[in-house]
Amino acid sequence: MPDSPDDYAIVVGIDTYHDGTIPPLKGCVNDARLFERWLVHKEGGNLDPKNVKVIVSGAAAPPQPVKDDIESTMIGLIDAYQTSGRRRRRLYLWFSGHGVTPQGPYDDCAVLMINALRPTGLGRNIPGRLAAERLRKRAIFKEVVLIMDCCREVTDVAEASLSFPSGDDPILGPTTRWFYGLATQWGATTAERELPDPLDPAAPRLWQGVFTHAVVEALWQAADANGEVTTESLRNHVRQRTLQLAPSERLPELTPDSNRPPMVLVPSIPPSHLTEVRINVAGPNGGVQIRDGVNIRQNVTAPIQNVGPGRYSIRLGTGLYLIATPAAGDVFAKSALVEVTGAIVDVPL
Repeated sequence: MPDSPDDYAIVVGIDTYHDGTIPPLKGCVNDARLFERWLVHKEGGNLDPKNVKVIVSGAAAPPQPVKDDIESTMIGLIDAYQTSGRRRRRLYLWFSGHGVTPQGPYDDCAVLMINALRPTGLGRNIPGRLAAERLRKRAIFKEVVLIMDCCREVTDVAEASLSFPSGDDPILGPTTRWFYGLATQWGATTAERELPDPLDPAAPRLWQGVFTHAVVEALWQAADANGEVTTESLRNHVRQRTLQLAPSERLPELTPDSNRPPMVLVPSIPPSHLTEVRINVAGPNGGVQIRDGVNIRQNVTAPIQNVGPGRYSIRLGTGLYLIATPAAGDVFAKSALVEVTGAIVDVPL
C-alpha cells in the first residue's frame, strides 16, 4: 500500500518536436522516466502508480503531448475535487523539454509542446508557474511542487495561457504550501549530459538534464540532520551539484514558500541510499570535521562514528565535501576536498 495515496503527479518529457523547426533533445524523456521511478518507488515518493500521469514524446500517433493532453489532466483534477470536495495532500508538476520565457504577469517558464513551431507557433506551450499558481489557489491540494528542466530563452516572442480560470479559494487557497524549481534563470539555457543514473549509480549512464540529475539525486539522498529530505536540503544539494556538473551554466532558480517552514518531501532516507566515507587520520588527532565542499563554513551534521584509533566512518549523500582534522576555527591541521559519487570513499589525512 503506498504511503502517499493522496499525492498526485503530472510528468511530461519531450525530446522530439514533430515539424523539425525545433531541434531535438536527448534527455527529456529520460528525465521524466527518472522522476516517475522516484515517485512510485517505496523508498522515494511512494505514490500510487494510478495517481501518476506520465506523457512523453515518442512514436504515438497523433504526436503527444499537445497542450490539450496536459490541460485535460489538470482539469480532471479540478473536476474530481469539485465532485468530492476532498482536498488531496500534494501535487507534483514535472516538465522537461524546450522552454521559453513567455509574455505575461508571471516571471514564468513555458514548456513547448510537441506541435510547437518556431517562430510562429511558440504559443503551443504550458506555462509552468501559471499552471501551478492556478491549481494552488484553487486549494485542490495542500502542497504544490513544480519542477521544470527547461530553457527560459527569450529569442522569440511567445504568449502563454491556460484554458481554465484560476477559481481562487479565498479561505483555503492562501494555506496551500508550495515549492518551485526552475532549471535556470530568466533568459538562460539549460544543460544535458550523459551522467550516472541518480537512483542506481551501478546502472548504465544515460542522457539527462543536469538539473534533473541533481533534483532526483537530492530526493534520493539529500537528507538533513533529521534524516529527512526537505525543500531546504533539496535546494542546497541542487545548487551545489549543478555548480559541480555544469559550472559554466547559470544556477537554477529554486523558490520556496518563505512564509512557512520547509516542506518535508521524504520523511526518512534509508542509510542504504548514502555512501560510506572512511577516514584515516595519521598521528595524534582530536577527531574530524565534515563541511560542505562549496561553502566550507557550513558544517555537515551527519553523525561521525569513531571505529578505531584514528579511524572514522560517515555516510554521506553525493556531493563535494571538505574533510578535515580541526585546529582552530576555520584553520585545519589537515584537510582534503572529497567528491562522493556513490562508491565507498577512503580518505587518508
